[in-house]
Amino acid sequence: MDDYGNEVFTQYASRLFPFQEVRAEMSFIQGKGSKGKANLKCFLDGMLVLAEED
Repeated sequence: MDDYGNEVFTQYASRLFPFQEVRAEMSFIQGKGSKGKANLKCFLDGMLVLAEED
């Protein structure tokens, strides 16, 4: 869960969501904090960037 060096994490999470929200969601899943929030605009902008790279 806390593997920030994971290939999938580094490729997608940092581009699609703000790091603070990813961390908050990871803490929520572990039962240690509140749920993270997704920013739809940030997500869609990141998806466009990823689609252009492929």
